[in-house]
Amino acid sequence: MEASIKYNKKGQMEYNPEFHGKQHEKWTWEEDLYLMEYYKIDGLIMMSYALEKKESTVYGRVWYLRSLGFEF
Repeated sequence: MEASIKYNKKGQMEYNPEFHGKQHEKWTWEEDLYLMEYYKIDGLIMMSYALEKKESTVYGRVWYLRSLGFEF
């Protein structure tokens, strides 16, 4: 079954199990490292696809890691 793709008011893709398979899993240190390494290069949308999490979730993690003093 193919799920339809829906977008929120900000133009971000809403939860879709085909693209966000890891949405409900806890973040791993490897995912954090990947995010810190490639966020500036690939941007929010590509990070969302690579990490299989919603854009808003990825951005929230960026904000959280920056608040802890990590630099991107």
